[in-house]
Amino acid sequence: MNAMLKEHFRQHPLVLALLGMMLSNQTVAQSLPSIRTECLGYQTIDVPGEIEYATLPPNMSPANGGGYGFDTGVGVWKTYQLVDSEGVFDADESSRSIHTSSLNSAAGLQSQLLELNRKRQQQKDIVLAHADMLARHGDMDPGGKLRQADLDEAAAFRFYQPYNGGNSFGFINGSGKFNFSTLAGDHVVSASRKLEGTPEQTIANFLRFYRARMPFAVPAEPGVCLPYGFMTGEKKPAHVAVSFRLVDRPDIVVYLSDRDASSEDSIDSEKFVNEAVQRGYFYGAKLTEPLDGRVRPFHSITVDGRQGLGGMALITRSVLSGPPIHNETNKNQDWGYLAYIPGDKNAPPGTSSNLIFKVERFGRFAKAPMTESEFRDLVKTIAQSIKRRPGAWRAG
Repeated sequence: MNAMLKEHFRQHPLVLALLGMMLSNQTVAQSLPSIRTECLGYQTIDVPGEIEYATLPPNMSPANGGGYGFDTGVGVWKTYQLVDSEGVFDADESSRSIHTSSLNSAAGLQSQLLELNRKRQQQKDIVLAHADMLARHGDMDPGGKLRQADLDEAAAFRFYQPYNGGNSFGFINGSGKFNFSTLAGDHVVSASRKLEGTPEQTIANFLRFYRARMPFAVPAEPGVCLPYGFMTGEKKPAHVAVSFRLVDRPDIVVYLSDRDASSEDSIDSEKFVNEAVQRGYFYGAKLTEPLDGRVRPFHSITVDGRQGLGGMALITRSVLSGPPIHNETNKNQDWGYLAYIPGDKNAPPGTSSNLIFKVERFGRFAKAPMTESEFRDLVKTIAQSIKRRPGAWRAG
């Protein structure tokens, strides 16, 4: 600012004050995270800033869907990515499950392969040790049948094998089901499929329908949005239930379950929400209490033009379970919210969903303080942004 302008502002302090307010407001506006649109299942949802999905830790096998969480030790509730598409082995849930791992490189994939095979070798060694013990104590197995059963079991052990130059690994069970993990984009995805030709061909067939997707890349074509992925060719509507946390507010974890209304009976909204805010449904909860009264602890909520019920809860987290996640600065207490929004059971498949929406705060990991009023406003803003993605469903 030159000398003439400085002198002008000294003589006009009101102008200087207004200029200061404008610069201050501009700084605040730049610091606020922008609202972005993500897709989950067949829905879209608006969130403030970047997000990070809950994933499987690398010590979980590709066929196991339990254990989703974040690197803070926070776990998540009822995670499903069930897609009935080309190559699914059978109707079993594990055959339709698709899992997203925290692994994000071929090197990490190879380390997991070695670790899983090490554990399988330990299991095989235990069986062989038992067979050896029976051989040394013939009186325990006069006919040798028990020892032979151990030997047969040991011979049937299958180990994970690398494929695609180390970018994939898997194993084939005795009935022809191929469990595999493969690097897709910057994340590892795991699935089970019927063996079609070679293992490499089976993985390639899966990747015809599955592709990597970055958050906020909302596809225009039919298909189902998964964490860091997108899948087409569903034979019937998928069931997707996932969690993510806000990068700018890592204390906030959002959960959304999208399940086709024609595939299940709607549950009793009042009973479900009442149990949620009084008996649990929140991670690491030692005690859950309704914030808005015990008689009717729920309120109506409108999501995409449909009426549902939701309730606020005060969560007292345990100080004993696993990595510490309790909020020591606030007597181990946090806020939570859960809502159920029923769809139309009589609607054609793929056109209406039963939604479960949950938000919970883990104040231990907060970068900035938050009031209860601010939490309520955040919950309401995110919930009211949920909409069905146009053209999301088309039978494969």
